[in-house]
Amino acid sequence: MIKEPYKFMHTADGAKIRIGFWPTLQPIRKLNRTIILLQGRASFMEKYDEMIQNLRLRGNNVWALDWRGQGLSSRMLTNHHKSHIDSYDTYLQDLHQLITEHVQPKSQHQCILLGQSMGGHLALRYLSEHHNVLDGAVLVSPMIDIKTGAYPKFLARFLTHCACLAGFRDAYFFGQGNYNPLHEPFEGNYLTHDRRRYFAHRDLQLKNPGLVLGGGTYGWLHATFQSIQKILQVSYLKNINIPILFLAAGEEEIIDNRALKHIVENLPKCNVKIYEHARHQIFMETDEILKQFWTDYDAFIEQNFGQFEQALAKRRLIEPSELSGVQRRDATFTNDTNSFQPNY
Repeated sequence: MIKEPYKFMHTADGAKIRIGFWPTLQPIRKLNRTIILLQGRASFMEKYDEMIQNLRLRGNNVWALDWRGQGLSSRMLTNHHKSHIDSYDTYLQDLHQLITEHVQPKSQHQCILLGQSMGGHLALRYLSEHHNVLDGAVLVSPMIDIKTGAYPKFLARFLTHCACLAGFRDAYFFGQGNYNPLHEPFEGNYLTHDRRRYFAHRDLQLKNPGLVLGGGTYGWLHATFQSIQKILQVSYLKNINIPILFLAAGEEEIIDNRALKHIVENLPKCNVKIYEHARHQIFMETDEILKQFWTDYDAFIEQNFGQFEQALAKRRLIEPSELSGVQRRDATFTNDTNSFQPNY
């Protein structure tokens, strides 16, 4: 009988956070690495089944959670379509409870964060505020900043602040609303080039309406702006002194990658790579892009946490010659290597 991977974690304030655990598929190994998979906004654990299976086949135990306010965790508002949070500190408290109460008691070896989008942002937050807890991180399209469309960023921040002061914290912010998967065509999407994975994600939502999440509220956006401001502080970034692999999408339309150079230059042990032809959700991209992702992921893990590397120097930073296409944090970011758009 297959054991159900999901259960609920109860927080001090009464929330129910759905968590998941998948044991390694390589049990003959004496020491199994632990990966904590941190999903993006509006995601849910079932979306990452393919990633989780690949991690398990590599000898990893995998933990994950549905962030508060999405998936099957407690929603914040009566309208369950609204993506809402009071502060990113609340997300971090839930993550810390998962790690201290569930992950650490079962962890036998290194423990590494694998964060996508908002999950990558929260990984940076956690690593800066909790030293000597985790060993490394792979951040995929991390939310280092967000695009604000036709609104200049300063104006978007100001309008969001005013809306919260005026009592609209729980209302959708401009342009947002409830979400119907049937009304989102593949053509022109900002997430992936892969049609099969796109529709597999849509079908999961159609079969399980409780997983669906719509747009963000002014409260969520205000909390996001505040948290972004925090991770851009040099002193905050320099607190993170473990190996990090930073992977960004060259065809990014959701995250504002203009802060990328500042971020990686101030992370003491960080390498960065741009997947020029990838859209935001690299985990859902084409087989070709995912093949490159796993090549880079495996090289990063082996060089920093592999069996032979531990005997030499557990925290050595990968040199660019050892990982194809990866730049050191002090590299020059030119338009022909990172595909940044001049109007970002």
